[in-house]
Amino acid sequence: YQGNIVGVVNTATDSLEQQTDYYPYGLPFATSANPTANRYKYGAKELSTDLGLNAYDFEARMQSPALPMFCQIDPLAEKYYPLSPYLFCAGNPISFTDPSGSIIEFASSCSEDYIQTFYEIYDNMRELGIDQTITELINRAEVVYISSEILIDGNGVEHINAFDPATNTIHWDNTVSSIVTVDEEEIRTMSSMEILSHECDHANAFLDNPEQFFSDANIVSENYGNNEDERVILGSETIIARKLGKINNESVSRINHHGQNYSTPYLDPTVEDIWDYIELKYNQSTK
Repeated sequence: YQGNIVGVVNTATDSLEQQTDYYPYGLPFATSANPTANRYKYGAKELSTDLGLNAYDFEARMQSPALPMFCQIDPLAEKYYPLSPYLFCAGNPISFTDPSGSIIEFASSCSEDYIQTFYEIYDNMRELGIDQTITELINRAEVVYISSEILIDGNGVEHINAFDPATNTIHWDNTVSSIVTVDEEEIRTMSSMEILSHECDHANAFLDNPEQFFSDANIVSENYGNNEDERVILGSETIIARKLGKINNESVSRINHHGQNYSTPYLDPTVEDIWDYIELKYNQSTK
């Protein structure tokens, strides 16, 4: 649940390059094989050993596993005044994790697997360089919630993936990808991590300027429903699609706000993956 890297294997030779065990706060011990083969260790965070620093990069601040504490004050310290602003995981790294040094809270309905998947997807987004909207959200002072539950709006319409400004909650199904239309001749998939980024962009816009957010959300857009969705689709969503090589630099993410949702076990399926999975499930159901 902490996401620790305990072993590094050379797939070409099937040999163990590095094996690491950890004390509760992340200090490595009993390291075998090559200790420098991989710098990403406790919580999959980079251990910086330059100039004898020996601290983990937890994004919002550095953490010293030997002391053990953060090296900088908690940016949300005013919300937890009974605790030291330097505490790591409230002094209890066995029961709690702190993947960013900041905070996103999960609704009580979220399972441990769901939360673990969220952080795995976030780490993957960081590696791909498409984490801007979610990292911005994590580093905010405001608390934002993530929920696995479907949002039902005031008109009784269900939304699998949506940001609810009334509760500061992002409703997100981590198994759902969507097939969207790029142009009259091309379709593509939007993965669950792209959808998460889309909703995080909405949340950031609301927290930055609620009046502007609601103003844009109430202005009709011919192709995208409203100006707020148009801003996200033509902005961060298109940038990510280009970085992932799903569209060329002249195309936009999609030509409208519509998409067909499919639940699959894949992190970033292709259209063919989705069709093959649908066929597989159909064949299984008819046996």
